[in-house]
Amino acid sequence: VKSKRIVPYSVLMQHLGINKVRELEDLIIECVYSGLLSAKMDQKNRILKVQKVASRDVKMEEIGRMIDVLELSQKGSTEALSELKRGVELAEAMLMLEKENQRRVSCKIKAKQMQSVSASDKGKFSHQPETLELGGEDNISASKRRFGDAS
Repeated sequence: VKSKRIVPYSVLMQHLGINKVRELEDLIIECVYSGLLSAKMDQKNRILKVQKVASRDVKMEEIGRMIDVLELSQKGSTEALSELKRGVELAEAMLMLEKENQRRVSCKIKAKQMQSVSASDKGKFSHQPETLELGGEDNISASKRRFGDAS
């Protein structure tokens, strides 16, 4: 690419091991945005018009160190991913425990409500006679208010 200013997509795809034009164009756009490449894509003719390329010459003796750094970075990423997976598994387990706890609490509340209803029903149906007061201005006025009688 150094010697050519116009590079066919086919050449780029072959050298980069890319099979789809869309993937190549996405990579070119990413390189332009990151400042590694100044170029224009001619999508109709499937060529790249290169204006400027940022490059760095790598000495052969530096390649081993670069590989070590990349492998170390990969190892760190793999470990971080494993930690994240463990965190997700722990969060899922805690969520299941919390749901089970909520279910138990809900059952206890329903049981207490049923006990309360049962206890109040016992009072309603006991054989103790109720006294009914008739008359009295307060009872009559209250009845009128309840049933909307405004007289």
